[in-house]
Amino acid sequence: MIRSVSLLTGKLLFSIFLYFSLSNGFSQVNADSYILIDGSGEAIAKKTENKQRPVASLTKVATALVVLAELEKNSELDPQTTLITVPPGALVGGANPLSLAAGDKLSVIDALHAAILGSDNVSAYSLAEHFGGVSAFVEKMNALADSLMMVSTKFINPHGLDYPDKQGHSTALDMAVLGLAATENTTFMEICGKKKSAVTVNRRGSKITKTVSNTNHMLGEQGCDGMKTGTTRRSGACFIGTAKKNGRRLVAVVLDSPDRFADTKALFDQVSD
Repeated sequence: MIRSVSLLTGKLLFSIFLYFSLSNGFSQVNADSYILIDGSGEAIAKKTENKQRPVASLTKVATALVVLAELEKNSELDPQTTLITVPPGALVGGANPLSLAAGDKLSVIDALHAAILGSDNVSAYSLAEHFGGVSAFVEKMNALADSLMMVSTKFINPHGLDYPDKQGHSTALDMAVLGLAATENTTFMEICGKKKSAVTVNRRGSKITKTVSNTNHMLGEQGCDGMKTGTTRRSGACFIGTAKKNGRRLVAVVLDSPDRFADTKALFDQVSD
């Protein structure tokens, strides 16, 4: 009788735990908003996934996809040899891992590596300026969001920095949709799957080789094969993480997290190896 009561109590407690886990999020994930989806778009875990908020440099995933789409439309442009110039307006603050200055030149592919791996704001802005100007480029970013039915997303710049007078916004769900779309772009995944990359900066006739390191410290852990970090004062620490487990594509998004990589690992743990 005692054993039966113990088993019943155990099942009841497990049911209560499961209910609150699915309703309010997994207890070991501390991000304010998060979602884990698979390659079909099915949600495996989620919490306040539709809450609009700033997403910082996760914005650069859209920036990179728009650049890659422009390259695909203009096949005569070689990303290895086509150079972009850093305009004065690109020096907007935040991450500048290459210490770029106005007038510096670098190839499109190197600028993409800097923006995706090093979260380089200057490279992201410079790419947008090169491909039609920043305003027109941001319109293309929002057109991309519309095409993916990211209904709660508005981009206002190519780097994701906070502006005092206006704010961009998205949601964990929309960022997961963007991340899933990015997994289908071979070039993007090749770039974001690198731990570091050498880039060349052309400065006043001299070539300077620098190394840009990936801010995604989860690469290679739990099947993680890429994506993007982001942090501003308003957004908190954010992360899109992608992985493959038993051939199953996974995309995790954590927004405003006290430990984005621990939270992402906890989400990936929901899927058995």
